Amino acid sequence: MRAGMALAGALLAACAAIPAHQPGGDSPIDCRPLPDETELCLALAASGEDRWSLRQRGKTAIPLRSLSFTDAGTASFGEFSISPTGRWLAVSIAEEGHPSLLFRSLDAVLEDAGNEPALPLIAIYPGSLRIEGWKNESTLIISSDQNLLRPGEGVLTDGQRRYLVELPEGRIGPASLPE
Repeated sequence: MRAGMALAGALLAACAAIPAHQPGGDSPIDCRPLPDETELCLALAASGEDRWSLRQRGKTAIPLRSLSFTDAGTASFGEFSISPTGRWLAVSIAEEGHPSLLFRSLDAVLEDAGNEPALPLIAIYPGSLRIEGWKNESTLIISSDQNLLRPGEGVLTDGQRRYLVELPEGRIGPASLPE
């Protein structure tokens, strides 16, 4: 009996160390702070759908139904990053293994304006894309093993190279940053 209770206690302790998942097999919620004491949160549903919400830290989340990148599971979600003052959202996804980098104006999303400005889309094949971080409010640092200075040619490089993406235009240039 004591051995059974000890085993049950050990199992409960082990389960407590596993990150909590949402009902239905959804991923844990990933929240990132915005400058105004709110957080932009993402949970990936078991179906592959991305579910975004906004919440005051520690309070109930408000769903952002107008914000979606995976279109009910037709793409797999990669990562997301918010610009330093919360103006831009950068998201990487892959559709049928082809990576894409998409952008949204967070002001337009949070105001549910419906007239969101046209922003660039960076889609490559073959190759990979990765969000490195923000150089400043309107310049995202990314890396890729494709030569993004020659778009559409599908030219792979000999390794990962860093690039700067200027928003809102989407101009891509080389990053002159230390590796």
